[in-house]
Amino acid sequence: MNLVCVFIIRHKVCHCHLVRNGLSVAYPVFISQSITIHPYKTIIRSAVTYGAETWTLASKTKKMLMTWERKIMRKIYGPTKENRQCRIKSNEELRTKYKSQDIVAVIKIQRLEWLGNASRMNGTRSVKKIFEGKLKGRRGTGRPRLRWINDVEDDLRMLGMKRWRTKVLNREEWASIIREAKAKLKGS
Repeated sequence: MNLVCVFIIRHKVCHCHLVRNGLSVAYPVFISQSITIHPYKTIIRSAVTYGAETWTLASKTKKMLMTWERKIMRKIYGPTKENRQCRIKSNEELRTKYKSQDIVAVIKIQRLEWLGNASRMNGTRSVKKIFEGKLKGRRGTGRPRLRWINDVEDDLRMLGMKRWRTKVLNREEWASIIREAKAKLKGS
């Protein structure tokens, strides 16, 4: 992932962290946690993942996003009280309490949905031309950058998907594949 994308993600995360701090002031402690998780899912997470269907996720970026999400969850769910002492919740406790998909799984699903849209587009559209285009000329020295399509194909391989280029053309079949992916990624 290039430095511009990393900068954009960090900027979005910092901005949404400020929004979340404002929400923690707006929601008193006695309000249910299920109510306080709703603004995170609808406002904060959607603001951070806006445009994420076009991101390539390096392991460093995945780790940064997961750390940020756990920090938000710890603010929402608060500390655990044991033997008159408070401690922060462990990652496993947060995972069991927060039953929805994590932010990386949401981004992977968005990328699969975008893959379906871009693949079925008319060949004259500029997005389709860029999606299927090949660069001419010599490539630079060193390891090639991670391309979006390679990252998405790795996700599809992890899900056990083969021959996706033929399946993506059928909208109903691709929708069922997306539903299966959501179920598999929710369990992970």
